[in-house]
Amino acid sequence: RFPSKVALDIISEIRDATEELIKKNEFSHLVLDMSQVRMLDSSGISLLLLLNNKTKNDGKRMYLYKPSGQVLNLISIVRLREVFSFIDAPDLARLAEADGGSG
Repeated sequence: RFPSKVALDIISEIRDATEELIKKNEFSHLVLDMSQVRMLDSSGISLLLLLNNKTKNDGKRMYLYKPSGQVLNLISIVRLREVFSFIDAPDLARLAEADGGSG
């Protein structure tokens, strides 16, 4: 789960932890829990783009789970809504089933 503020001061910590997961190559999709994020700055958007590209390059998919209205609004303003895939609880359950309960 991402913290309520995804900004420059914590980006490297989030990036390092997430990139480590991507390197392990033990999943077919990456679901980022955005439900608690209330503040996302340009470095946060850049991080999401970076992670999205890394997962795609590895033949995987990245999903944003339950982004807040503020986050969705920002993503729309910067015209990236079509770049990201969004997922809700029923879709998340289907992904888990398709992956044998993991992922």
